[in-house]
Amino acid sequence: MKQIKKFAGVALAGTIGLSGLLFLEPSVSVAEAQQVKVKNFNTIDVTMNLNELYVLSGRSIDILSGDKEAIQLNKYTISFNKPGKYVIKVNGCIYDDVYTFIVNE
Repeated sequence: MKQIKKFAGVALAGTIGLSGLLFLEPSVSVAEAQQVKVKNFNTIDVTMNLNELYVLSGRSIDILSGDKEAIQLNKYTISFNKPGKYVIKVNGCIYDDVYTFIVNE
C-alpha cells in the first residue's frame, strides 16, 4: 500500500511538472526584441521619361532625395518635370518600397 501511495505521489508530481512545462513561455527582454527587429523593404529601380506617369501603391509617400519642386504627385500617381535621380519611399502595410527613379529628357 505504501508503494502505491509513493508511486501515485511521484506520478502526480511528474504530471504537474510536465503540464507546467507545456505552458511555459520564453521570456524576451526589450534588448533582445530590439535586436531581432528588422525593417523590411523592397527596392525598385525605374527609368522613365519626363512627364510620364507612374502609379504607386501604399499608405503614405515620402520623398527621400531629389528636387521636390520637380515632383508632381496626384494621390498615388507620380510624375517628374525635370530630369534627374529621385528616391521615393512608399510606406506599405507589411513592407515598404523604396523607388529609385531615373528620369530622362
